Amino acid sequence: MNLTFSDSAKFYEAAKNLLAGNCLTNHHSFFSSSALASYQPGQSWPANFLPLNSLLMAGVFKYFPINDLTIAMTGYLFFAICLGLTFLIAKRLHSARAGILAALLFSSSLFFLEYAQNASSEIFFTTQILLFVYLSLQKNKIRWLSIFPLALMFLTRQQAILFLLALPIYFVLFHLKSWQTRLVSVFLAVIIFFGLYLVAKRDVSSIYSPLKPFYSAQTTAGVNQGLYLRGQEYSQTVTTPKNILSKVFYNVYNFAKNPERLAPTSIFFLFLFSFFTVRHRQFTYFTATVLTTFILGASASLPNARYVHPVIPLVITSASLTLIQVLEKFSPRHINSKLLFIIIFLTLPTAGYFTLDARFRQRQFNIGKS
Repeated sequence: MNLTFSDSAKFYEAAKNLLAGNCLTNHHSFFSSSALASYQPGQSWPANFLPLNSLLMAGVFKYFPINDLTIAMTGYLFFAICLGLTFLIAKRLHSARAGILAALLFSSSLFFLEYAQNASSEIFFTTQILLFVYLSLQKNKIRWLSIFPLALMFLTRQQAILFLLALPIYFVLFHLKSWQTRLVSVFLAVIIFFGLYLVAKRDVSSIYSPLKPFYSAQTTAGVNQGLYLRGQEYSQTVTTPKNILSKVFYNVYNFAKNPERLAPTSIFFLFLFSFFTVRHRQFTYFTATVLTTFILGASASLPNARYVHPVIPLVITSASLTLIQVLEKFSPRHINSKLLFIIIFLTLPTAGYFTLDARFRQRQFNIGKS
C-alpha cells in the first residue's frame, strides 16, 4: 500500500523523527524566499500542524515497522472503529437493522476508504465526532465523557472550532422553547465567544489558536486556493463583508449543485426526507446544524470537500434511519430483501470502482510497476 496524501507523509515523518529524539520535525517546508536563502542541506523544520496524528502514530511506530503498510493498517483500524460507532448510533436511535444499513453505506464511501489508507487526520477527526455523538446519546453519567473526544478534536483538525460552534447553535434553535430564553442564550454565547476571541487574538499565528483557520477567509473567490495551501504568495485584496458574503454564497452554491463531492445524491435525498419523519427528528436537526456549520466554514475559508467529509457519517446515519422508517411504514413485507436490493443499488459505484473500473486505472496509472 502506498500513501496518496502528502499530508500523511508530513505527519508521519514527524512521528518518526519524534521517536529518533528530534521532536516533531520534518523536512518539508512551504516555499518562501527567506527559507530558501537560509536553507542548509538536510535541514528540518518544526512541524507546523496539530500534533495528535503524529503522536498517535509515534506510539504505533514504537512497536510496528515504520512503513506505509503500518500507516494503512492503523487507518483501517480507525475506519473499523468509525463503522462500529455508526452502527451503535443508528442502533441506539432505531434498531440493529438501521445500524447495519448505516455501517454498510458508510463503508462504501471512497473518500473514507482513501482517508483510511493514508491514516489521514480526517479519519481520526471522524472517529472523535462519532464518539462524541455516541456518548452524548447515553442516558446516564457516561454522556459526560463526551467532553474528552471534543477536547481531542482541537489537537486533530482546525475545523474543531466549527463543531464546537454548532453545539450551542443547535441547542438554542431546537431545544429552547421561548424566544426570551433564546435571546438570553444568544447574548451569553456572544459574550463567551467574544471573550474567547480576545484571548485567542493574542497569538493568532499559533497552530493551537481557534482563529487560525479563519486566516484563509481573507482570500477572495478570485484567489487560487492552492496558492494559500502551498504557502505561496498571492495578491491580497481588501476583505470586506460584501466580498466574504459573495465568496460564501458562490461556494455554498457549488457545494449544492455538486453534492457528489460530499456523498451520493441519493443519501442527501433521504437526509432531506428525514425532516418529515416523526422519529429521531432531533438527530436530524443536530446533523443539519453541524453540516451547515461545516459547509459555511469551508465556504468562507477554503471550499475543500475534505473539510466537510468528517460530518458526512452523521448524514448517512440520518438517511439510513429514514429509509428504514419509510420501508417499515409503507412496505413492511419482505423488508430485508428490499433492503438488500437497495444496498446493492447504493453501493454499486464503489463495487464497480474496485472491479470493472480497476482495469482502466491499470492502463492509466503506473500501479505496481517500476
